[in-house]
Amino acid sequence: MTSPIRPHQRLLLYVLLCSPLLLAGASLFWALLQGSRPAAAGSWVLLALATLVLLVNLHLRWLRPWLHQRRQGDPDALRRVSGLPVLGSLQAGVAILLAWGNLPVAVLALILLLLDPDGTPQLLLLIRRQRLLE
Repeated sequence: MTSPIRPHQRLLLYVLLCSPLLLAGASLFWALLQGSRPAAAGSWVLLALATLVLLVNLHLRWLRPWLHQRRQGDPDALRRVSGLPVLGSLQAGVAILLAWGNLPVAVLALILLLLDPDGTPQLLLLIRRQRLLE
């Protein structure tokens, strides 16, 4: 069976999924070259919200199944809940755009993007692992 997604569409999807990471890396690089710029207050608010999303996703992905298994012992009885997929990545991406070239914002956003279990980098890895687009 052939895939309905063409190679150029697949490449575009991969770039879009990696765009928050690319933005964070470019902002970090810009801050290191040009010196850190002041950050808008909205960027810190968005990063705080992205941190809350990260904590919810970590709880639903790792802590909730572990607690359920300790209490009831049957890991199959627990239904997988996705949490807030991609929302933290979008918030971090907008925060980077608001505070372009600010070193602390770029570093924190990069850390949040890499740690979020339901973020765009992990979605990209899931797509590649399961070969959903081939």
